[in-house]
Amino acid sequence: MRNEKGFTLIEIIAVLVILGILAAVAVPKYIDLQTEAKIAAAKGQIAEMKSSANLTYAKVYLTEGTKPTVENIMAQLGTVTTLGQAPDNWKVEFSANGETGILLKVIDRNGDTGYAATGTWTLPQ
Repeated sequence: MRNEKGFTLIEIIAVLVILGILAAVAVPKYIDLQTEAKIAAAKGQIAEMKSSANLTYAKVYLTEGTKPTVENIMAQLGTVTTLGQAPDNWKVEFSANGETGILLKVIDRNGDTGYAATGTWTLPQ
């Protein structure tokens, strides 16, 4: 009996209990990280939409020679569009926010509605 090697039942149970505790702590944290990553990605897309609005503002200003209005910019941007290249397609929405701004909204990414964020873009003064 003294030369037999292996783990006792108590040692195996102790290891399983430790693994169970680690899993109980790690799994919820991992799920939270996924949610936070989706929110951060959507916020990054809002920043890109603001950049698009700025470029459109400059383009309209240079083309027409007068300060653009929200209507001018919305005419160029449209209302709902897809940004990015496959397989990373973002569906976004632009809508007028009064006379001085545009409401920006990320609708989904490749059909996954877990990606959602909103922001505003204001006409430069």
